[in-house]
Amino acid sequence: METDYANDPSSPYYIDPNDTGIFATEELKGPNYDTWSENMIHVVKSKNKFVFLDGTIKKPDSTTDPLFPPWKRCNDFVFNSVHATLSFLIQENIEDQEITDASVLWQELKDRYSHGKFVRIYQLRCNLFSLKQGDSSVISYRTKVKNLLDELALFRPVSRCYSINSGNCCAHADAMDHRSEDETLYFLQGLNDNYAATRSEILGIDHLPLLDEALSRIEDEERKQRSIKVHTDPIVLSQLPQSNPATTSRTSNLVPTDNIITSSSISGKNSTSF
Repeated sequence: METDYANDPSSPYYIDPNDTGIFATEELKGPNYDTWSENMIHVVKSKNKFVFLDGTIKKPDSTTDPLFPPWKRCNDFVFNSVHATLSFLIQENIEDQEITDASVLWQELKDRYSHGKFVRIYQLRCNLFSLKQGDSSVISYRTKVKNLLDELALFRPVSRCYSINSGNCCAHADAMDHRSEDETLYFLQGLNDNYAATRSEILGIDHLPLLDEALSRIEDEERKQRSIKVHTDPIVLSQLPQSNPATTSRTSNLVPTDNIITSSSISGKNSTSF
């Protein structure tokens, strides 16, 4: 059955040996979802593969199903083609969810971006306010914050304006400064409580540092806390080599007594008889 489906050019399971993928001309960045999806639907349908994208042909329940191998080949073909058109930020967010089914990916993108930009802006802001470091390292947590902020910036670009006199607009520079401050504030708010002291120090600075400078300070504190934990952790201490008092005693007994110079022997040698 697998061979019949895989080699029948009229079957959606068929992939031309010379076909290297489905290429769309537009990259999905978020706000352009409507035009991107229309383009993608047209291209996928031209390859007779849209049934894998909309879920009409579903994943077989068992890997022993004769249709599973051809389904997987087509699913991977469509998934990789769609994934290649996503912006770097969207790709990272999708990879965090470990999605491998083309129809699941398609529905996820539709849920995120098809309801208008304000829905996505609301979702991103909610995610930023609720994001916590938890078990993540500081650098991993920072990456999650930055990805959300960068995607939000796609929906909220800072317009550039130009002054007749200087060629630059002070309002644009101020807006960019405020955005940089927001990045640092979002990063600080979700840090674990063991960084509360360092966070307070950063917030007390007259000019709030950029995100990467704040990250550097928190990483310094992370290293200090890790070092303290290593030197105070009873489990770590129990694994360190311990000195043996008995061995020390036996070692001291090996020193020849005739080589030991005492104060009495020195006084005896220096005394003169009359």
